[in-house]
Amino acid sequence: MLLNLSVQFGGGKTIRPGDVLETEEERASKDARTRQLVAAYRKKVGLNIDPKLKSECDKTLKDGDSLMDSGKLNDALTYYQTVMDKLPFQSELHGLAALQWSICQDSLNRPNEARAVYEKLQSHPNPKVSKRARQLMFSFQAMEMMKVTGSNFSLDNPGYQDYFEKFVQDKTNYSATNDEGEEGKDYELEKRTR
Repeated sequence: MLLNLSVQFGGGKTIRPGDVLETEEERASKDARTRQLVAAYRKKVGLNIDPKLKSECDKTLKDGDSLMDSGKLNDALTYYQTVMDKLPFQSELHGLAALQWSICQDSLNRPNEARAVYEKLQSHPNPKVSKRARQLMFSFQAMEMMKVTGSNFSLDNPGYQDYFEKFVQDKTNYSATNDEGEEGKDYELEKRTR
């Protein structure tokens, strides 16, 4: 049995120069559908985020980072969770918040929660987030390969914990260049008088 491809697949139509392939209405309909699909994709991926929401989430992420830097990991978790709840997974801010959330969980000796998120973030569309997640995931793989079941660090026996807490409490941010500062003037005066 021979198939007539022209009949089967609608071939055989001859298009001459100047012939119209589709009407204006068909073209407008296709363009509208394409715009609709692109907008839906951009929203899903997190490219179309309300600027006010993005600004709010960016501030929340920075607040969480400052809490994390000061050692208040449990408090920082809620800030990161807020960002993750408000933004789609594919957005960069969600990925960064999820990374920080996982690092907090890992630091609080909750490796199972951290590992689950690291695994998920390895497929994140933002290359910076996925690369960092792969790096952090490597520590779990290395522990498995070396047959290490956990760390020897115990919260019951803090060792130098008092020292570290004191260090965090008295944390002072020094600027790299101190041209106008009093300390810089005193140093210069001291240097000249030697």
